[in-house]
Parts: sequence; structure tokens; C-alpha cells
Amino acid sequence: MTAALFSLPIKLVEMICAYLRKANIGSLRLAYRELSTKTRPAFYLACFETVDLVLCKKYIERLAEIARHPQARKAVRKFKIRGNPKGFGKRGFARNFEGQGDWRRTPSGYLEPPFPVDIDLLLGPILSDGFSNCHTFQLEYLPSDHDRSNKKMASEGDALAILLRFIASSSRPISSFHITTCGSLSRVPVPLLQDLSFTRRWQENLRELIFSPPLVTPDKVLNSPASLLITKATNLTKLTLKLFYPGFLRQIFVSAPS
Repeated sequence: MTAALFSLPIKLVEMICAYLRKANIGSLRLAYRELSTKTRPAFYLACFETVDLVLCKKYIERLAEIARHPQARKAVRKFKIRGNPKGFGKRGFARNFEGQGDWRRTPSGYLEPPFPVDIDLLLGPILSDGFSNCHTFQLEYLPSDHDRSNKKMASEGDALAILLRFIASSSRPISSFHITTCGSLSRVPVPLLQDLSFTRRWQENLRELIFSPPLVTPDKVLNSPASLLITKATNLTKLTLKLFYPGFLRQIFVSAPS
């Protein structure tokens, strides 16, 4: 209590102290209950409004903890999809999920099932229908301490691919998507984006798409996933494209797979 008072304006502290001197213990209890009731939702919103989706055991366990708390899970509004941060990248998949089976990649470099136990048992239910008030997603570059082309390491693209896989097979609402990094899209399987289940979910739910990568290059690694994510979003109320390569928009629609 004392530490909290030090962070308040002096006048407000004086008012609180003056009130406490006059109030009886019964009214103090009522005041505390009312204050607690009114501030608790704001507290949970401030702490859990945005959560990180990272393919790391520590982060997944934290999401599971939030999901088990009724008020905390209702406060979640936004997923930030990220790669392994500094300090975790060098561990790779094997050490992050030791004893849970090996990660598998296709010859093209995409992650494929079966996934480690924590992915299916903890992360799967969260991405499918957990955090019922979370409808906003942002793909974000997070500085890491490993070679991002190393297939043994987790990137934000790997996390995005797993998220989209669960979205395709669930009823999770997804109304807004913000993509701020491009290179990671090379980890998203094109067949997944062409899947009818994913297409239906993406078309029916997505209302806002913001595509603002820091750098866009006209290569085949980027064009196909980007084309699909943009051209399959047919019921948007807001589309924002911030592109640094002038011919990219034309290439998106010309090269978009059917």
C-alpha cells in the first residue's frame, strides 16, 4: 500500500489520508471492495491484453497459465506472433521441447505434424477456441541471436503456420491481421493457405488486413503466401498496404494462385 501511494500525485494521497482518518472500519471495507471490483477488470486488461505466441516451451506454458484463469483469459485481445527471442534462439527446437519428440520439416522447410506434446495439448486448445475475446493478430519481427535461415530454429513464420493450421480446423474468430515482416512468410505452407477450410475461415471472418513490411522484395518465396493472404480476404472492410517495391501489388494479383 505504501509503495502504491508513493506513485500517486501528492494531492490525491492527501485526500486518501484525510478520508482514512475520518472513516470507520466498516466503511473502509466497503470502499476497498468497491475499489477492488472496479479496478480488477482494468488490471487484467493492462496485464494480459496482448500476449506473445512463440514456439518456446516457456512461452506456451505461460499462455496455458493465462488460459486457466477466468478473468485473465477474458482480458486477452491480441496475439503477437513472434520468433524465438534473444536467449532462446540458440536452444533450437530440440532443447525447447526436450523429450517430447522431434520437430519434423518437409523438404520445403515447413513444419509438419506430429508436433511436440506441448503444441497439441497446451497450445492447440488455446489457438482453436481459447481467449474468446481475442480477435486480433500481429505477425512481428523479434530480434534473435541465431541465423534466421537455420531450419532448426523457430521463426515467427513457423508460429504463424501453426496458428493458421489450428484456425483452419476450428471456429476461432479472427477479425484483424497485421503483417509487419515478410521473410517469415516463407515458412508458411502454400497448400495450407489453399485449403478450403482455411479459405472459408479467412473469407468469412477477416475484416481488417494491414500489410506493412519494412522491406518487400519481388521473389517467389514471398509472393505466393502474400498473394494468397491478400487475395483470399474477400470480405474486408479495411485493407492497408504499405509497400516499398512499386511493382509488388501488381505481382501479387498476377501471381496469386487460384
